[in-house]
Amino acid sequence: MPENTRELMERGVKSRTVPRSWAGYAACAWALGNTALRLHWATVGKADRPRSAGPGGVPTDLAVATASAVAATSAFASVQPQERLLPAGVRSAVGWGACALLLAAGPGTLILDLAGVVTLDLDDIEWADFLHRVFLVAGGVVFGRSVLNHQRRVRGACARCGRGAERNGPRPRVNWIGYAAAALPLLGFAVPHWLWALGVPFGIPQESADQLSEPGLAVAVAALGGVASAAGVATLALVRPWGERVPAAVPFIGGKKLPKALVMGPPLLAAAALTPYGLWGLVATVGYALGLVRPTEGKLEGIEHFGNQLTYATFFAWGVSLGAAAIAYHYRTRGTCRSCGRSG
Repeated sequence: MPENTRELMERGVKSRTVPRSWAGYAACAWALGNTALRLHWATVGKADRPRSAGPGGVPTDLAVATASAVAATSAFASVQPQERLLPAGVRSAVGWGACALLLAAGPGTLILDLAGVVTLDLDDIEWADFLHRVFLVAGGVVFGRSVLNHQRRVRGACARCGRGAERNGPRPRVNWIGYAAAALPLLGFAVPHWLWALGVPFGIPQESADQLSEPGLAVAVAALGGVASAAGVATLALVRPWGERVPAAVPFIGGKKLPKALVMGPPLLAAAALTPYGLWGLVATVGYALGLVRPTEGKLEGIEHFGNQLTYATFFAWGVSLGAAAIAYHYRTRGTCRSCGRSG
């Protein structure tokens, strides 16, 4: 029994130091399901393959099926008490790698499709692609949770909050992440769009700048910049005191504590939408620079222009910094754990 667990038991504090294993078994089941799906596609070809599964081909599908089988083995090993199947470091590396890959490749148009589902605008949704993207994101989530549980168990940490015996007290503030998340949309998105609305060809051809500065379109382009800059200002709630309590000067609700979901929810949703879209654009930019892809009408249009490349880079960096700032906010504002009694 880990020493910190024994200490907590002696103090009479209820502690769940061994995380529940449901996520590991769920990740194992997901990976086996993906293995079967890829083997099916390798057999039938492109007949029922969604766009989110890629162009495929027998070699590719067999490679992905093999990787999924390895991930299933790793996920199963993560819920075993001994390192009989795989060393702990290998389990963590495979688990986090699968999580990152699935959450990067999965979302795509999922946010737009979900918006269509909510608004009942279902005509343009490709349901096979939509369901496969949901499947990929779900896989990323369960792999992330399973490896997190595994690492907490290895450290002897609390399953609920992840605090170990060494953690008891306030965490250091990392406000620079929040300020970066606030500045990026202003500098990388709003300023270029305001320049384009004025007809300035910043990173794009003069012809494109002329089109964007036409009276009917210029207002919309400038408004996009305004929305991005407003989102940047709202991001400061993750690092400023008014993101934890309503300022005292506000009538009726001044001084009240803000719900964490209200402060963290929008940044996390935005990060989930911006990060994969920006990553896709960065990959396309690198592919264009290496001569691997060529822009055509309706596909990768404008990827050769610096202004559009900057937009993709901004989306990626903005999404990553938003997610990191929201997570830092969570750790900074969480209270004493009800399971282990630790704080900080």
